Amino acid sequence: MSRKVRSKEGLGATPQGRQCPLWPRHLVLGILFTGSLVPPVIAQEPLRRVTLEQALQMFAENNLELRLVMAERDEAAGFARQARAHPNPVASITHEGLSENGLDYSESYFTASQRLEWPGRRGARIASSDDEAVAARTRVDAERRRFAFEVKRAFFEAAAAEEQLVAIEEVRGVFRFAEESGRERLREGDVSGYDARRLRIERARYENLGASQAIALRSARLQFASLILPDSADEEPADIAPAAPPDGSPPSLPDLDEEAAIERALERRREMRSAEAQVAAAEASLRHLSTFRYPDVTLTGGYKRQSDGFDGFFLGASLPVPILDRSQGDVEAAAARLRNATAQLAIARRAIGNDVRRTLSTYLSVSERVALIRDQLLSGVGDLLRIARVSYGEGEMSLLELLDAADAYRESQIALSELKSELWIRYYDLERAMGGLPSTTIALENRP
Repeated sequence: MSRKVRSKEGLGATPQGRQCPLWPRHLVLGILFTGSLVPPVIAQEPLRRVTLEQALQMFAENNLELRLVMAERDEAAGFARQARAHPNPVASITHEGLSENGLDYSESYFTASQRLEWPGRRGARIASSDDEAVAARTRVDAERRRFAFEVKRAFFEAAAAEEQLVAIEEVRGVFRFAEESGRERLREGDVSGYDARRLRIERARYENLGASQAIALRSARLQFASLILPDSADEEPADIAPAAPPDGSPPSLPDLDEEAAIERALERRREMRSAEAQVAAAEASLRHLSTFRYPDVTLTGGYKRQSDGFDGFFLGASLPVPILDRSQGDVEAAAARLRNATAQLAIARRAIGNDVRRTLSTYLSVSERVALIRDQLLSGVGDLLRIARVSYGEGEMSLLELLDAADAYRESQIALSELKSELWIRYYDLERAMGGLPSTTIALENRP
Protein backbone atom coordinates (compact mmCIF):
# COMPACT_ATOMS: atom_id res chain seq x y z
CA MET A 1 0.00 0.00 0.00
CA SER A 2 2.48 2.58 -1.26
CA ARG A 3 0.08 5.46 -0.73
CA LYS A 4 0.13 5.03 3.06
CA VAL A 5 2.50 6.68 5.52
CA ARG A 6 4.50 3.94 7.15
CA SER A 7 5.53 5.85 10.24
CA LYS A 8 4.89 4.27 13.63
CA GLU A 9 3.63 7.66 14.68
CA GLY A 10 0.44 6.75 12.81
CA LEU A 11 -2.98 5.94 14.10
CA GLY A 12 -3.13 3.82 17.27
CA ALA A 13 0.58 3.56 18.15
CA THR A 14 3.03 5.33 20.45
CA PRO A 15 6.35 6.59 19.10
CA GLN A 16 7.93 3.46 20.52
CA GLY A 17 5.41 1.27 18.69
CA ARG A 18 3.52 0.08 21.79
CA GLN A 19 -0.23 -0.37 21.63
CA CYS A 20 -1.96 2.91 22.37
CA PRO A 21 -4.76 2.96 24.94
CA LEU A 22 -6.91 4.67 22.32
CA TRP A 23 -7.41 1.23 20.77
CA PRO A 24 -8.73 -1.10 23.51
CA ARG A 25 -8.21 -4.85 23.50
CA HIS A 26 -11.72 -5.68 22.27
CA LEU A 27 -11.06 -3.55 19.19
CA VAL A 28 -7.77 -5.28 18.47
CA LEU A 29 -9.34 -8.70 18.86
CA GLY A 30 -12.23 -7.62 16.66
CA ILE A 31 -9.86 -6.63 13.88
CA LEU A 32 -7.90 -9.85 14.15
CA PHE A 33 -11.04 -12.00 14.23
CA THR A 34 -12.75 -10.14 11.38
CA GLY A 35 -9.71 -10.43 9.14
CA SER A 36 -9.56 -14.19 9.63
CA LEU A 37 -13.12 -14.91 8.61
CA VAL A 38 -13.82 -16.85 5.41
CA PRO A 39 -15.86 -14.48 3.23
CA PRO A 40 -19.50 -15.64 3.24
CA VAL A 41 -19.84 -14.67 -0.44
CA ILE A 42 -17.40 -17.44 -1.26
CA ALA A 43 -18.05 -20.00 1.43
CA GLN A 44 -21.83 -20.21 1.19
CA GLU A 45 -22.36 -20.26 -2.59
CA PRO A 46 -24.32 -23.33 -3.82
CA LEU A 47 -21.87 -24.22 -6.55
CA ARG A 48 -21.31 -27.30 -8.63
CA ARG A 49 -17.57 -27.89 -8.75
CA VAL A 50 -16.01 -29.65 -11.73
CA THR A 51 -12.44 -30.74 -12.25
CA LEU A 52 -10.54 -29.95 -15.43
CA GLU A 53 -10.96 -33.54 -16.61
CA GLN A 54 -14.72 -33.36 -16.02
CA ALA A 55 -14.89 -29.99 -17.79
CA LEU A 56 -13.14 -31.42 -20.86
CA GLN A 57 -15.55 -34.35 -20.92
CA MET A 58 -18.55 -32.03 -20.67
CA PHE A 59 -17.08 -29.87 -23.44
CA ALA A 60 -16.74 -32.88 -25.75
CA GLU A 61 -20.40 -33.74 -25.21
CA ASN A 62 -22.04 -30.32 -25.12
CA ASN A 63 -20.05 -27.61 -26.87
CA LEU A 64 -22.25 -25.96 -29.51
CA GLU A 65 -19.40 -24.55 -31.62
CA LEU A 66 -17.89 -28.01 -31.87
CA ARG A 67 -21.25 -29.37 -33.00
CA LEU A 68 -21.23 -26.91 -35.89
CA VAL A 69 -17.92 -28.10 -37.33
CA MET A 70 -18.95 -31.72 -36.72
CA ALA A 71 -22.10 -31.08 -38.75
CA GLU A 72 -19.92 -29.68 -41.56
CA ARG A 73 -17.78 -32.82 -41.36
CA ASP A 74 -20.85 -35.04 -41.66
CA GLU A 75 -22.11 -32.96 -44.59
CA ALA A 76 -18.79 -33.40 -46.42
CA ALA A 77 -18.86 -37.14 -45.71
CA GLY A 78 -22.35 -37.32 -47.24
CA PHE A 79 -21.19 -35.50 -50.37
CA ALA A 80 -18.24 -37.90 -50.64
CA ARG A 81 -20.57 -40.90 -50.57
CA GLN A 82 -22.84 -39.32 -53.14
CA ALA A 83 -19.93 -38.60 -55.47
CA ARG A 84 -19.51 -42.34 -56.02
CA ALA A 85 -22.99 -42.72 -57.49
CA HIS A 86 -23.44 -43.45 -61.20
CA PRO A 87 -26.02 -41.57 -63.30
CA ASN A 88 -29.43 -43.22 -63.13
CA PRO A 89 -30.88 -44.78 -66.27
CA VAL A 90 -34.03 -43.17 -67.67
CA ALA A 91 -37.01 -45.31 -68.76
CA SER A 92 -40.10 -44.07 -70.57
CA ILE A 93 -43.28 -45.50 -72.18
CA THR A 94 -45.02 -43.62 -74.98
CA HIS A 95 -48.28 -44.35 -76.82
CA GLU A 96 -49.34 -42.37 -79.88
CA GLY A 97 -52.90 -42.76 -81.20
CA LEU A 98 -53.72 -41.42 -84.70
CA SER A 99 -56.98 -41.42 -86.73
CA GLU A 100 -58.19 -40.12 -90.10
CA ASN A 101 -61.51 -40.67 -91.93
CA GLY A 102 -62.49 -43.45 -89.57
CA LEU A 103 -59.14 -45.14 -89.74
CA ASP A 104 -57.27 -45.66 -86.47
CA TYR A 105 -53.55 -46.08 -86.12
CA SER A 106 -51.25 -46.18 -83.06
CA GLU A 107 -47.59 -46.58 -82.09
CA SER A 108 -46.21 -47.60 -78.67
CA TYR A 109 -42.65 -47.14 -77.45
CA PHE A 110 -40.64 -48.41 -74.52
CA THR A 111 -37.38 -46.47 -74.26
CA ALA A 112 -34.39 -46.75 -71.90
CA SER A 113 -31.37 -44.43 -71.92
CA GLN A 114 -28.12 -44.27 -69.98
CA ARG A 115 -25.63 -41.42 -69.81
CA LEU A 116 -22.01 -42.55 -69.93
CA GLU A 117 -19.57 -40.25 -68.15
CA TRP A 118 -16.36 -39.28 -69.88
CA PRO A 119 -13.41 -41.43 -68.73
CA GLY A 120 -11.71 -39.98 -65.63
CA ARG A 121 -14.60 -37.66 -64.71
CA ARG A 122 -16.10 -39.87 -62.02
CA GLY A 123 -12.70 -40.66 -60.51
CA ALA A 124 -11.80 -36.97 -60.31
CA ARG A 125 -15.15 -36.16 -58.74
CA ILE A 126 -14.69 -38.89 -56.13
CA ALA A 127 -11.15 -37.74 -55.35
CA SER A 128 -12.28 -34.13 -54.91
CA SER A 129 -15.14 -35.09 -52.58
CA ASP A 130 -12.95 -37.47 -50.58
CA ASP A 131 -10.33 -34.79 -50.05
CA GLU A 132 -13.02 -32.33 -49.01
CA ALA A 133 -14.20 -34.89 -46.44
CA VAL A 134 -10.65 -35.31 -45.15
CA ALA A 135 -10.29 -31.54 -44.85
CA ALA A 136 -13.55 -31.30 -42.91
CA ARG A 137 -12.60 -34.20 -40.64
CA THR A 138 -9.19 -32.78 -39.80
CA ARG A 139 -10.78 -29.36 -39.30
CA VAL A 140 -12.96 -30.92 -36.59
CA ASP A 141 -9.84 -32.27 -34.89
CA ALA A 142 -8.18 -28.85 -35.08
CA GLU A 143 -11.23 -27.08 -33.69
CA ARG A 144 -11.56 -29.67 -30.93
CA ARG A 145 -8.01 -28.91 -29.81
CA ARG A 146 -8.60 -25.18 -30.00
CA PHE A 147 -11.84 -25.31 -28.04
CA ALA A 148 -10.28 -27.69 -25.50
CA PHE A 149 -7.61 -25.07 -24.89
CA GLU A 150 -10.31 -22.43 -24.44
CA VAL A 151 -11.90 -24.67 -21.78
CA LYS A 152 -8.56 -24.96 -19.99
CA ARG A 153 -8.01 -21.22 -20.20
CA ALA A 154 -11.50 -20.48 -18.87
CA PHE A 155 -11.01 -23.04 -16.07
CA PHE A 156 -7.85 -21.39 -14.76
CA GLU A 157 -9.13 -17.85 -15.26
CA ALA A 158 -12.29 -18.60 -13.26
CA ALA A 159 -10.26 -20.34 -10.54
CA ALA A 160 -7.87 -17.37 -10.35
CA ALA A 161 -10.75 -14.89 -10.19
CA GLU A 162 -12.16 -16.78 -7.21
CA GLU A 163 -8.80 -16.91 -5.42
CA GLN A 164 -8.38 -13.19 -5.91
CA LEU A 165 -11.84 -12.45 -4.55
CA VAL A 166 -11.06 -14.54 -1.46
CA ALA A 167 -7.89 -12.51 -0.87
CA ILE A 168 -9.71 -9.20 -1.37
CA GLU A 169 -12.58 -10.22 0.92
CA GLU A 170 -10.17 -11.34 3.62
CA VAL A 171 -8.40 -7.99 3.63
CA ARG A 172 -11.62 -6.03 3.13
CA GLY A 173 -12.80 -7.37 6.51
CA VAL A 174 -9.80 -5.72 8.16
CA PHE A 175 -10.40 -2.37 6.47
CA ARG A 176 -14.14 -2.47 7.08
CA PHE A 177 -13.80 -3.10 10.79
CA ALA A 178 -11.02 -0.50 11.13
CA GLU A 179 -13.11 2.17 9.38
CA GLU A 180 -16.21 1.45 11.46
CA SER A 181 -14.18 1.55 14.67
CA GLY A 182 -12.47 4.74 13.50
CA ARG A 183 -15.85 6.38 13.05
CA GLU A 184 -16.79 5.45 16.59
CA ARG A 185 -13.50 6.73 18.00
CA LEU A 186 -13.91 9.98 16.03
CA ARG A 187 -17.21 10.63 17.77
CA GLU A 188 -15.46 10.03 21.06
CA GLY A 189 -12.65 12.40 20.14
CA ASP A 190 -9.96 9.70 20.25
CA VAL A 191 -8.81 10.04 16.61
CA SER A 192 -8.35 12.96 14.26
CA GLY A 193 -10.63 13.77 11.38
CA TYR A 194 -7.73 13.16 9.00
CA ASP A 195 -7.21 9.61 10.27
CA ALA A 196 -10.93 8.86 10.06
CA ARG A 197 -11.09 10.17 6.49
CA ARG A 198 -8.02 8.14 5.57
CA LEU A 199 -9.72 4.99 6.85
CA ARG A 200 -12.88 5.81 4.90
CA ILE A 201 -10.88 6.23 1.69
CA GLU A 202 -9.19 2.90 2.15
CA ARG A 203 -12.42 1.14 2.96
CA ALA A 204 -14.06 2.68 -0.12
CA ARG A 205 -11.18 1.43 -2.23
CA TYR A 206 -11.62 -2.10 -0.94
CA GLU A 207 -15.40 -2.01 -1.26
CA ASN A 208 -14.90 -1.06 -4.89
CA LEU A 209 -12.21 -3.71 -5.37
CA GLY A 210 -14.45 -6.38 -3.89
CA ALA A 211 -17.46 -5.44 -6.02
CA SER A 212 -15.38 -5.27 -9.20
CA GLN A 213 -13.78 -8.63 -8.50
CA ALA A 214 -17.17 -10.21 -7.81
CA ILE A 215 -18.32 -9.05 -11.25
CA ALA A 216 -15.12 -10.39 -12.81
CA LEU A 217 -15.66 -13.73 -11.07
CA ARG A 218 -19.22 -14.03 -12.33
CA SER A 219 -18.12 -13.17 -15.86
CA ALA A 220 -15.34 -15.77 -15.73
CA ARG A 221 -17.75 -18.43 -14.50
CA LEU A 222 -20.26 -17.61 -17.22
CA GLN A 223 -17.54 -17.92 -19.86
CA PHE A 224 -16.45 -21.25 -18.39
CA ALA A 225 -20.01 -22.58 -18.26
CA SER A 226 -20.79 -21.49 -21.83
CA LEU A 227 -18.06 -23.82 -23.08
CA ILE A 228 -19.11 -26.97 -21.22
CA LEU A 229 -22.82 -26.83 -20.40
CA PRO A 230 -25.45 -28.10 -22.83
CA ASP A 231 -27.80 -25.53 -24.31
CA SER A 232 -30.73 -27.07 -22.41
CA ALA A 233 -29.02 -27.19 -19.01
CA ASP A 234 -31.36 -26.57 -16.08
CA GLU A 235 -28.69 -25.11 -13.82
CA GLU A 236 -27.75 -21.45 -13.87
CA PRO A 237 -24.45 -21.03 -15.75
CA ALA A 238 -23.00 -18.91 -12.95
CA ASP A 239 -23.61 -21.77 -10.49
CA ILE A 240 -20.93 -23.97 -12.02
CA ALA A 241 -17.34 -23.35 -11.04
CA PRO A 242 -13.95 -25.03 -11.40
CA ALA A 243 -12.61 -27.16 -8.61
CA ALA A 244 -9.38 -26.08 -6.97
CA PRO A 245 -6.64 -25.93 -9.61
CA PRO A 246 -3.33 -27.70 -9.02
CA ASP A 247 -1.01 -25.88 -6.63
CA GLY A 248 2.24 -26.88 -8.29
CA SER A 249 3.76 -26.20 -11.67
CA PRO A 250 3.02 -28.05 -14.94
CA PRO A 251 5.07 -31.16 -15.72
CA SER A 252 8.64 -30.41 -16.60
CA LEU A 253 9.42 -30.37 -20.30
CA PRO A 254 12.51 -31.59 -22.11
CA ASP A 255 14.72 -28.98 -23.67
CA LEU A 256 12.71 -27.67 -26.61
CA ASP A 257 14.67 -26.49 -29.62
CA GLU A 258 12.59 -23.93 -31.50
CA GLU A 259 13.12 -25.39 -34.95
CA ALA A 260 12.49 -28.93 -33.72
CA ALA A 261 9.32 -27.73 -31.99
CA ILE A 262 8.12 -26.15 -35.25
CA GLU A 263 8.81 -29.32 -37.21
CA ARG A 264 6.89 -31.33 -34.65
CA ALA A 265 3.98 -28.91 -34.86
CA LEU A 266 3.93 -29.06 -38.67
CA GLU A 267 3.71 -32.84 -38.45
CA ARG A 268 1.01 -32.98 -35.78
CA ARG A 269 -1.18 -29.91 -36.24
CA ARG A 270 -4.49 -30.77 -37.87
CA GLU A 271 -4.61 -27.38 -39.53
CA MET A 272 -1.76 -28.51 -41.80
CA ARG A 273 -3.55 -31.73 -42.70
CA SER A 274 -6.72 -29.79 -43.45
CA ALA A 275 -4.89 -27.27 -45.66
CA GLU A 276 -3.10 -30.07 -47.53
CA ALA A 277 -6.41 -31.86 -48.10
CA GLN A 278 -7.90 -28.62 -49.44
CA VAL A 279 -5.08 -28.38 -52.01
CA ALA A 280 -5.63 -31.99 -53.06
CA ALA A 281 -9.40 -31.38 -53.32
CA ALA A 282 -8.83 -28.28 -55.47
CA GLU A 283 -6.51 -30.20 -57.79
CA ALA A 284 -9.06 -33.02 -58.19
CA SER A 285 -11.85 -30.49 -58.74
CA LEU A 286 -9.83 -28.85 -61.52
CA ARG A 287 -9.32 -32.23 -63.18
CA HIS A 288 -13.03 -32.97 -62.83
CA LEU A 289 -14.17 -29.72 -64.40
CA SER A 290 -11.60 -29.97 -67.17
CA THR A 291 -13.31 -33.13 -68.41
CA PHE A 292 -16.47 -31.15 -69.21
CA ARG A 293 -14.75 -29.84 -72.31
CA TYR A 294 -15.69 -33.24 -73.73
CA PRO A 295 -19.40 -34.15 -73.70
CA ASP A 296 -20.96 -37.27 -72.25
CA VAL A 297 -22.55 -39.79 -74.60
CA THR A 298 -26.12 -40.91 -73.91
CA LEU A 299 -27.11 -44.31 -75.27
CA THR A 300 -30.78 -44.94 -75.96
CA GLY A 301 -32.51 -48.20 -76.81
CA GLY A 302 -36.02 -49.61 -76.76
CA TYR A 303 -38.87 -51.47 -78.30
CA LYS A 304 -41.48 -50.07 -80.73
CA ARG A 305 -44.83 -51.60 -81.70
CA GLN A 306 -47.30 -50.32 -84.31
CA SER A 307 -51.00 -51.10 -84.59
CA ASP A 308 -50.50 -52.41 -88.14
CA GLY A 309 -48.51 -55.31 -86.68
CA PHE A 310 -45.01 -54.01 -87.27
CA ASP A 311 -42.68 -54.01 -84.24
CA GLY A 312 -38.98 -54.03 -83.48
CA PHE A 313 -36.08 -52.74 -81.40
CA PHE A 314 -34.20 -49.53 -81.89
CA LEU A 315 -30.88 -48.13 -80.66
CA GLY A 316 -29.53 -44.60 -80.71
CA ALA A 317 -26.94 -42.25 -79.23
CA SER A 318 -26.94 -38.56 -78.46
CA LEU A 319 -23.95 -36.30 -78.04
CA PRO A 320 -24.06 -32.64 -76.96
CA VAL A 321 -22.04 -30.43 -79.25
CA PRO A 322 -19.67 -28.31 -77.07
CA ILE A 323 -19.81 -25.17 -79.14
CA LEU A 324 -21.64 -22.60 -77.03
CA ASP A 325 -20.68 -23.88 -73.54
CA ARG A 326 -17.30 -25.51 -72.92
CA SER A 327 -17.35 -24.90 -69.11
CA GLN A 328 -14.36 -22.60 -69.49
CA GLY A 329 -15.53 -20.32 -66.69
CA ASP A 330 -15.82 -23.24 -64.27
CA VAL A 331 -12.30 -24.37 -65.17
CA GLU A 332 -10.92 -20.89 -64.55
CA ALA A 333 -12.72 -20.71 -61.21
CA ALA A 334 -11.30 -24.10 -60.21
CA ALA A 335 -7.79 -22.97 -61.15
CA ALA A 336 -8.24 -19.87 -58.99
CA ARG A 337 -9.48 -22.07 -56.16
CA LEU A 338 -6.34 -24.20 -56.46
CA ARG A 339 -4.15 -21.11 -56.23
CA ASN A 340 -6.12 -19.99 -53.18
CA ALA A 341 -5.74 -23.39 -51.48
CA THR A 342 -2.00 -23.41 -52.20
CA ALA A 343 -1.64 -19.94 -50.68
CA GLN A 344 -3.70 -21.01 -47.65
CA LEU A 345 -1.34 -23.95 -47.12
CA ALA A 346 1.65 -21.61 -47.13
CA ILE A 347 -0.15 -19.26 -44.74
CA ALA A 348 -0.98 -22.15 -42.41
CA ARG A 349 2.66 -23.28 -42.40
CA ARG A 350 3.84 -19.78 -41.55
CA ALA A 351 1.13 -19.24 -38.93
CA ILE A 352 1.96 -22.50 -37.16
CA GLY A 353 5.65 -21.58 -37.08
CA ASN A 354 4.88 -18.17 -35.60
CA ASP A 355 2.41 -19.73 -33.16
CA VAL A 356 5.05 -22.12 -31.84
CA ARG A 357 7.65 -19.36 -31.55
CA ARG A 358 5.22 -17.14 -29.65
CA THR A 359 3.89 -19.79 -27.27
CA LEU A 360 7.32 -21.28 -26.57
CA SER A 361 8.98 -17.95 -25.80
CA THR A 362 6.00 -16.86 -23.68
CA TYR A 363 5.96 -20.08 -21.68
CA LEU A 364 9.71 -19.89 -21.01
CA SER A 365 9.38 -16.24 -19.97
CA VAL A 366 6.51 -16.97 -17.59
CA SER A 367 8.42 -19.95 -16.16
CA GLU A 368 11.37 -17.68 -15.40
CA ARG A 369 9.09 -15.14 -13.73
CA VAL A 370 7.49 -17.85 -11.63
CA ALA A 371 10.90 -19.12 -10.54
CA LEU A 372 11.92 -15.61 -9.50
CA ILE A 373 8.72 -14.17 -8.05
CA ARG A 374 6.78 -17.12 -6.69
CA ASP A 375 9.61 -19.42 -5.70
CA GLN A 376 11.97 -16.72 -4.40
CA LEU A 377 10.66 -13.19 -3.87
CA LEU A 378 7.15 -14.10 -2.66
CA SER A 379 8.01 -17.42 -1.06
CA GLY A 380 6.47 -17.68 2.41
CA VAL A 381 4.30 -14.55 2.20
CA GLY A 382 1.11 -16.53 2.85
CA ASP A 383 1.33 -15.87 6.58
CA LEU A 384 2.15 -12.17 6.19
CA LEU A 385 -1.29 -11.04 7.37
CA ARG A 386 -1.27 -13.42 10.34
CA ILE A 387 2.13 -12.14 11.45
CA ALA A 388 0.95 -8.54 11.07
CA ARG A 389 -2.14 -9.25 13.18
CA VAL A 390 -0.03 -10.77 15.94
CA SER A 391 2.46 -7.90 15.82
CA TYR A 392 -0.32 -5.35 16.00
CA GLY A 393 -1.97 -7.17 18.89
CA GLU A 394 1.32 -7.08 20.81
CA GLY A 395 1.73 -3.36 20.19
CA GLU A 396 4.69 -3.70 17.83
CA MET A 397 2.88 -2.21 14.83
CA SER A 398 0.59 0.75 14.27
CA LEU A 399 -2.84 0.39 12.76
CA LEU A 400 -1.76 2.03 9.53
CA GLU A 401 1.15 -0.38 9.36
CA LEU A 402 -1.28 -3.26 9.87
CA LEU A 403 -3.45 -1.96 7.07
CA ASP A 404 -0.37 -1.49 4.91
CA ALA A 405 0.59 -5.11 5.59
CA ALA A 406 -2.94 -6.22 4.75
CA ASP A 407 -2.78 -4.38 1.44
CA ALA A 408 0.63 -5.87 0.66
CA TYR A 409 -0.75 -9.30 1.50
CA ARG A 410 -3.65 -8.78 -0.91
CA GLU A 411 -1.32 -7.68 -3.70
CA SER A 412 0.99 -10.65 -3.14
CA GLN A 413 -1.87 -13.15 -3.16
CA ILE A 414 -3.28 -11.70 -6.38
CA ALA A 415 0.18 -11.73 -7.97
CA LEU A 416 0.70 -15.37 -6.98
CA SER A 417 -2.74 -16.33 -8.27
CA GLU A 418 -2.16 -14.57 -11.58
CA LEU A 419 1.26 -16.16 -11.98
CA LYS A 420 -0.05 -19.67 -11.31
CA SER A 421 -2.97 -19.20 -13.67
CA GLU A 422 -0.82 -17.71 -16.43
CA LEU A 423 1.79 -20.46 -16.12
CA TRP A 424 -0.78 -23.23 -16.61
CA ILE A 425 -2.53 -21.35 -19.42
CA ARG A 426 0.75 -20.79 -21.26
CA TYR A 427 1.65 -24.44 -20.77
CA TYR A 428 -1.60 -25.59 -22.37
CA ASP A 429 -1.24 -22.95 -25.09
CA LEU A 430 2.16 -24.40 -25.98
CA GLU A 431 0.63 -27.86 -25.93
CA ARG A 432 -2.02 -26.71 -28.40
CA ALA A 433 0.47 -24.92 -30.65
CA MET A 434 2.72 -27.98 -30.93
CA GLY A 435 -0.10 -30.43 -31.36
CA GLY A 436 0.96 -32.14 -28.15
CA LEU A 437 4.04 -31.95 -25.96
CA PRO A 438 6.61 -34.76 -25.98
CA SER A 439 6.09 -35.67 -22.33
CA THR A 440 2.32 -35.25 -22.13
CA THR A 441 -0.84 -36.84 -23.46
CA ILE A 442 -3.27 -34.41 -25.01
CA ALA A 443 -6.76 -34.58 -23.58
CA LEU A 444 -9.28 -35.52 -26.24
CA GLU A 445 -6.50 -36.16 -28.81
CA ASN A 446 -7.92 -39.44 -30.05
CA ARG A 447 -11.53 -38.84 -29.19
CA PRO A 448 -13.85 -39.02 -32.22
